[in-house]
Amino acid sequence: MGTPYIWDGPEEPLWRAGGVVATGLKIISFTSSDDGFRAEGTIDGKDYIEGGISFTDPWEAHRPPLATAIAHMRSTDWIVRRKQDDSFFADSKTGEMLFTCNGEINRAIKTLIAWHIVEYFKLAGNTVGTNTLKEIRIKPEEYKGRCRQHSGDCVCVLLQASNQKEAFDCEGLTGEDFPRNCFHCSCGRRWWCYEPAQHLWAPVSDDAAWNMFMRYNGVEKKKVGFHPDGNGFYLLQTLRDQGLIPIG
Repeated sequence: MGTPYIWDGPEEPLWRAGGVVATGLKIISFTSSDDGFRAEGTIDGKDYIEGGISFTDPWEAHRPPLATAIAHMRSTDWIVRRKQDDSFFADSKTGEMLFTCNGEINRAIKTLIAWHIVEYFKLAGNTVGTNTLKEIRIKPEEYKGRCRQHSGDCVCVLLQASNQKEAFDCEGLTGEDFPRNCFHCSCGRRWWCYEPAQHLWAPVSDDAAWNMFMRYNGVEKKKVGFHPDGNGFYLLQTLRDQGLIPIG
């Protein structure tokens, strides 16, 4: 049997201050017994602030039998802990193993893991707790269509002014033959709609960020940030490489 559940982004923020994200998650096993359900797996993350390090931590989770009915399962039904290995943090008072010494990030990781466990139950149905667990893979879909760059007059001024009341007509100029929420102007500037509900656009000056948007149909699979000089969106990794994180 393979890995029952794999989530491969988009990156999920773990800290209100930004810069620390979850990049992936695996549920490796499920077991069911008289004491409830148990699950084990790993979570992947990246800290763009502290040296740009990546991490993979093991976890375990338990859902007591007296929790809510499976049909009404909530993420709060699950007790999530970091699994002990050769590298872990421990609470000095309780001895509990932690993902990080930062309380906010630690709680966010637990909440995210529990949310994905419940999501798996919804998708896998009655195969949970059996020997025929349904395998679920979640990741942004790649764009396979045409890429029709705008060839008329420069319309960057319209993109800059776009808002909910006077929205830029992207689809009207590309015929929908372009990744969603992306626009390549005839002048060469590249744009991404970072707030689709408000129709707000900003330039994308980083080649790596633009290639990501083009590949994943406008989805922010890896987190982006605005360049401090106002030069548009860049991958956080690019800003990290340029020594611009922390920024603010």
